[in-house]
Amino acid sequence: MTWKHGESAYMRHLCTDGPGGKPCDICREANTVRQRREKSLREARRTRLAANPTLAPHGTVTTYQLWGCRCVECRVAMSRKNARRDRSPYRTITRWKDALL
Repeated sequence: MTWKHGESAYMRHLCTDGPGGKPCDICREANTVRQRREKSLREARRTRLAANPTLAPHGTVTTYQLWGCRCVECRVAMSRKNARRDRSPYRTITRWKDALL
């Protein structure tokens, strides 16, 4: 498969000027557009969930992240996930590329 500048996978994995480098302007702009679109979709889901709380199961990481729910049950689920992540022995590797260098 050939990657092109501006595609999100290319920007995330290939278009940098080395470890910790920044992507080119084309890829940065494409990523900005994608992030704004994702944010508006999250906000729309959050509004729908506020109007009808039964749309998604509460107390899950998915509902916290995807639906933007901040009820007590969803916050507890996310806190538990973060606690598990923070105890991981792999936490010292900040990026997978750094592990390969």
